[in-house]
Amino acid sequence: IGASESWGAVFNLGFDHDLYMDTVAAGRGNIVQIMTGTMVEAAADRSLSPQPGRLLLPWARSTEPGYAGGGAKFDLQNFDPKFFARLRSFVDKANRRGIVVKLTLFAPPARGEEIQWTLSPLHPANNINRIEVGSLDVYTLDRHAGLLAIQEALVRRMVKELRGFDGVIYEICYRPSGRVGAGWEEHMTTVLVDEQKKTGDESLVAWELGSGSSRQVDRRVSVLDHTLADPRVVTQRPAERRPIGNSAIGAEFLTE
Repeated sequence: IGASESWGAVFNLGFDHDLYMDTVAAGRGNIVQIMTGTMVEAAADRSLSPQPGRLLLPWARSTEPGYAGGGAKFDLQNFDPKFFARLRSFVDKANRRGIVVKLTLFAPPARGEEIQWTLSPLHPANNINRIEVGSLDVYTLDRHAGLLAIQEALVRRMVKELRGFDGVIYEICYRPSGRVGAGWEEHMTTVLVDEQKKTGDESLVAWELGSGSSRQVDRRVSVLDHTLADPRVVTQRPAERRPIGNSAIGAEFLTE
């Protein structure tokens, strides 16, 4: 049983890790979900929406001003050690309390949420790497304009940084349906599993599926996850014999 509104816990410097973990543990929660910062929001009351000057992403800031959310643009070729130190601290605090951390590696902008793409570090205007790519081409194998190698490097760095932690589940992508290209999730799963073999990491791998999805799931995936799905989704793939997750159950389902 998990807890909500932790998605931006690492990249939002205004998020109090100790208070949050103590609250989750007191409520007998044992899993939380965080994201890496490829999706940032502008709403002032969500963990995905850091206040000005409080955004810390995996990539280092450059000296060139112009990030849409304030401050300097990002350099996608260089990582920021401060992010990974904060990430390790968060996971350590969770695991010490018996809480598993589901780390969502990538999150495309939601349909109709153009502001999320405007604030993404992968947007051409927000980094110094001059990678001209549209929002629907970021997570593809053939139209990424150079972002694929950057995504691969992020996956490998995450595994290296979190090796040794038992309570981690890697989710490849948040709500990918219609927003990622064919074969992209399989490719990222290959990169992830390859790095796990190198580091001896045995963390579980999760894919997110839409309600009623009948798509074939890579055999290396251990957890089938859903977001805002009818709880009856657990009956739709009975032959899988894999753990099924349901994040952010919609209020319309709670009365049934």
